[in-house]
Amino acid sequence: MAIVNSLGAIPTPVSWTELYTSLKTKVAAGQENSIPVINFGKLYEVQDYMILDGHGVQQRLSAGEREVVQGPRRNTRMLSGRAAVQAVVYGRGISRILESEKLAFFENTKQFKEIYFPSTEEKDAFAKIAQPAYLAWFKKEVDPDGVWIGKLNKAVAEAEKAHFQK
Repeated sequence: MAIVNSLGAIPTPVSWTELYTSLKTKVAAGQENSIPVINFGKLYEVQDYMILDGHGVQQRLSAGEREVVQGPRRNTRMLSGRAAVQAVVYGRGISRILESEKLAFFENTKQFKEIYFPSTEEKDAFAKIAQPAYLAWFKKEVDPDGVWIGKLNKAVAEAEKAHFQK
């Protein structure tokens, strides 16, 4: 909601069970969900436009970059650690397959008046506005002492120094 506010819109929390009707009756003007969820809920029936801005998409990190962010792995035999990593990898793979299939379906069947892919410059402008709002929310709701954001900022700075400032 903080991000939507930062972009000049008025967020309206709507429960999943009421979302389809809220879009159809214009109580809500839009929604934010993944392509598979939009397909599952048949939200394309009550929404004319889709913007695929890529927010929330995590980039793949190299082993060295992961070590900078996560720290060295001391016990690689830990089953729960491997299982968690495998679950994330499989989940992301399935999500990407579903997104690709459903996006092709949306495009081929003209489910939306327009599917818009913002440019890199537009995404950067979006991030410039949205990130401060997100960070303010994160600090207030998740990390009031700044412990996690401090660790993240330190890891990002170290990764950038090691991999991008040559």
